[in-house]
Amino acid sequence: AVLAEAPTAESGTVADALGIAPPTGEAYASVFLLEVYPYGSVYLGPEGMLGGEARDRTAGLWRALGAEPPAEPDHAAALLGMLAELAERGDDERATHARRVLLWEHVLPWMPLFLAKVRDLEIAPYDDWADRVQALLTHEAAATPTPNQLPPALTDAPGLDGDPEHLLAHLLAPVRSGLVITRTDLACAARDLGLGLRQGERRFILQALVDQDPAGIRRWIVADARRWIERYAAMRPTLGPLADFWIARARATVTSLTDFNAPLEDTHAGDTANTAH
Repeated sequence: AVLAEAPTAESGTVADALGIAPPTGEAYASVFLLEVYPYGSVYLGPEGMLGGEARDRTAGLWRALGAEPPAEPDHAAALLGMLAELAERGDDERATHARRVLLWEHVLPWMPLFLAKVRDLEIAPYDDWADRVQALLTHEAAATPTPNQLPPALTDAPGLDGDPEHLLAHLLAPVRSGLVITRTDLACAARDLGLGLRQGERRFILQALVDQDPAGIRRWIVADARRWIERYAAMRPTLGPLADFWIARARATVTSLTDFNAPLEDTHAGDTANTAH
């Protein structure tokens, strides 16, 4: 939890205890401020933005536990800190139930995706940190009964709606598309396709790439979706039905961009302020 926040003197102490390099402000900014956002609402919200109903749901859990929600209740640091606090309460029935709800409704639905992208960046020490957190979550999932149904954050989540005006924005909303696309991913797409890379928010960058080569970007997104399908399949032993949800979303994206030939080149909706795009 401490290492998911901006580095402090305590961060170095925790990193040393874990046997990983101490974090720096530059590394923290490169990972969490510019590339992979550590907020559940970004992955579970229908617009891929900070806040909204996805954050409100998490705040509701804090209230149910009799605690005042922090300013950012869906932040990875807050959720991992709560998980640690509940674990320290032992086998108390109420704490055990709360731990199960926290894990399966507010942590596992999105954090494995987030951690996978942190590892992809290969920026020390956060790649090592992501490995440690994923190992922890795998252990916790194995020790906690898997629910019989998906959490509301997933069952209520809309998919791609096929409206050309919104398609690119929806592709950048993980819960709709099944994809987590970072600025680094878009830079790689531009390099692989020989396209010019514009600077700005991800929505702006993606639109600029589409304007240059819509067919090439379509193929790139489909290939990325298929990579995510393979990645989610590998998560099945830990996530069970949660992994199946994400597989279905990524498969729907492949279908939308191939069978239905979704018109990427016609999407020119502007960016929305205060987003995590």
